[in-house]
Amino acid sequence: SIRRQRQMCIRDSHRGACGYRPENTLEAFELAIAQGADGVECDLVPTKDGELIIRHENWLNGTTNIESHSEFADRARAGYSDGITENGFFSEDFELQELASVRAIERLPDIRPGSAKFDGQFQIPTIDALLAAAFMDGKTLVIEVKHGMHFTRKGMDIAGILSQKLDASNLSLIHI
Repeated sequence: SIRRQRQMCIRDSHRGACGYRPENTLEAFELAIAQGADGVECDLVPTKDGELIIRHENWLNGTTNIESHSEFADRARAGYSDGITENGFFSEDFELQELASVRAIERLPDIRPGSAKFDGQFQIPTIDALLAAAFMDGKTLVIEVKHGMHFTRKGMDIAGILSQKLDASNLSLIHI
């Protein structure tokens, strides 16, 4: 019913329990579910090799420790993110394997110090990892594909990749 859907939206977790763990990490999503959320909302951006990572935007500087990785220093550039030009590092310039050593950090450490104490502890998750997470069994998952037209123009079919991943998962899907 519509009433049930509205109630679920109120209890869904946007980017996980981001006041307690760095946002858009499996740990933030798992904690949100443990705290009573009916589901989670996440955002997806692509990597160079066509994997989908869970980040609010493709600009990695604000939510990861990528700037501390000297091996990537030559990849800093100006680029498009969330409607503006940013300087730094972008998801589409890295293969998933390269991001394995990059860790999530709190975007707003002064406002969310409880989350910031976990800086550097959690990996950047993929949609595959979230789809396979046991804590998501029976839960609602809302997915936002970020900057779809931007990536389509770059030859990256995020929607197609996501569709294949969802089809391969064991989730019960409801199309709205």
